[in-house]
Amino acid sequence: MKVEGEQIVVDRTSSTKKAREQHALYRTLANNMFVGVSTGFERKLKLVGVGYKAAMQGSKAVSLSLGKAHPDVCEFPAGVTVKVDSPTELTVSGYDKSAVGNFAAIIRSKRKPEPYKGKGIRYSDEVVIQKEGKESKKEEEKVPRNLFLLYFCSASFTNKLLRKTSTFNSIEFYSVYIDY
Repeated sequence: MKVEGEQIVVDRTSSTKKAREQHALYRTLANNMFVGVSTGFERKLKLVGVGYKAAMQGSKAVSLSLGKAHPDVCEFPAGVTVKVDSPTELTVSGYDKSAVGNFAAIIRSKRKPEPYKGKGIRYSDEVVIQKEGKESKKEEEKVPRNLFLLYFCSASFTNKLLRKTSTFNSIEFYSVYIDY
């Protein structure tokens, strides 16, 4: 790294793959440091669900009511601040990008969004794709769609649909196969 006027230049000594990887890594880390100090980073979270709410507990912790028997209390790490915009919205901010992202992920892990109703903690820009739940079978599908078997007596009735099944006391029993 070199300081040239008002710019910091990250330069590499060789063009090997490892040198290019390290160059990109240190350039990005330095850029994140400058952006963090000048403007800061923030992640917004939304609590979706009946009775889900957040409240500040002192100046260094947030209390999350997420449908459990007890509230979850999360203490902020150094360099991270949390602001409760409304009972269902949180803003995690700070100068360190990785600390802000990690703490937002810790809060989200307390109740991840579930795919059937969409309840849980999600990032404000996160889209939860909801799955379709089970559906009860319709009345007509409960009846088997197989062939129905009808028994009747006839001495002279013959057709392609009729099959002789048995004979009892000189009475012939035929079955008719009907597909509806």
